[in-house]
Amino acid sequence: MSYFLKIKDSEGFAIIDATIAACVFAIGILAITYLYISTVKTNRDAFIMTDTIEMVSGYIDSIQAAPYSNIVTQSTLNGIQNYSVSSSINECNTPSSCVEKTKAVSVTVTKPGGVSYTFRTVKADLEGLP
Repeated sequence: MSYFLKIKDSEGFAIIDATIAACVFAIGILAITYLYISTVKTNRDAFIMTDTIEMVSGYIDSIQAAPYSNIVTQSTLNGIQNYSVSSSINECNTPSSCVEKTKAVSVTVTKPGGVSYTFRTVKADLEGLP
């Protein structure tokens, strides 16, 4: 008779054990899910940043390849997202403060979210040099 009492007393304990184990498991799964979501978001942001840098690098390369007297500016760059671009070109007018026959080129790229990045380069007039 005492055998049946032990079984009867331990039945409720197994349900509580299973409930606690399920709660601990659910908390672990939620933590892993949050980690996965944040990793995917970080990878996407890095991919977009890489795309931006590649586009601007190509744009600056086209500026460097263009003739000194004819630097072409763009207002947009198209990649994964559409970026607005503003370029400023400052020609060296006072040889004491800069190198003669050079232009300082500054390219600012603004992402749709409003975050902007500025890239700078110098374009030199190499015509007539040995």
